[in-house]
Amino acid sequence: MEEEKKLIDITEVVINKDLPQQQRIIDFLNQIENPYDFLCHDYKVKIKFSENSSVTIQDVLKRYYEMMQNQP
Repeated sequence: MEEEKKLIDITEVVINKDLPQQQRIIDFLNQIENPYDFLCHDYKVKIKFSENSSVTIQDVLKRYYEMMQNQP
């Protein structure tokens, strides 16, 4: 039986804004370890995408960003 890996809490990831964009992405991925399986506070987040969907990750993130910008 495989031992469950300790998940990283995304709220503890620190982004160094002084780094170039490409390096920030690499640094984020190194810190989070698995961007599809992590914690957000006490909540486990597991991201999966349907093979039959025409919606891209870019579409989802754009909608999420727009939604967050419209919150009070």
